[in-house]
Amino acid sequence: MAEALVLSSGPVPTNRPLIEPGERYGRNPAVLWRSTSRGPVLFAPDALDPVRLEGLAALVWEVLDRSLLPVELISAIAALSPTSDVAGVESAVEELTERDLVEALA
Repeated sequence: MAEALVLSSGPVPTNRPLIEPGERYGRNPAVLWRSTSRGPVLFAPDALDPVRLEGLAALVWEVLDRSLLPVELISAIAALSPTSDVAGVESAVEELTERDLVEALA
């Protein structure tokens, strides 16, 4: 069974680096994934178990079908889901990057 990854929309803790505003982010092409009725299920290259995305994490994954700058990512999420709290997008991108699901692109 996949672990559910639900990211809070709270502020980014100050002891963690913020994502770079001028850097583009995109899906890691090595990640295997499938869309399901309960959200996308992803399997990172070196992971032992799959992860099911929910909430803001699922929205971030959905809009990163192409590489985006953080400001573009926030705009895309706001357009896709106007009721979403986009304040947690940085945290979502950081968490997905730490899990090797999303990557910063040059």
